[in-house]
Amino acid sequence: MGTTGDVADLAALIEHLVEIPGLERIRYTTSHPKEMTPRLIALYGSEDKLVSHLHLPVQSGSDRVPRGDEERGYTTLEYKSLVRKLAPSAPALR
Repeated sequence: MGTTGDVADLAALIEHLVEIPGLERIRYTTSHPKEMTPRLIALYGSEDKLVSHLHLPVQSGSDRVPRGDEERGYTTLEYKSLVRKLAPSAPALR
């Protein structure tokens, strides 16, 4: 972030939060599959402060829901692939 040229994403925010003394747990709500970058997935395996809980919307597992104005921009296959990528990094998520 700042002048380093890093991308300011959820993973970058969490990387900064883990450095705060006294902050023991980091938990966030309603993550969207598009935010689950390889960098964020890796944090689940390396940062103890990041709790072993992840909310991925159930409707994301269906290509039929939602449609139209609620288009989400990914397929069932991409969603399942994301879940498979998370498993090795964060076994406690199972």
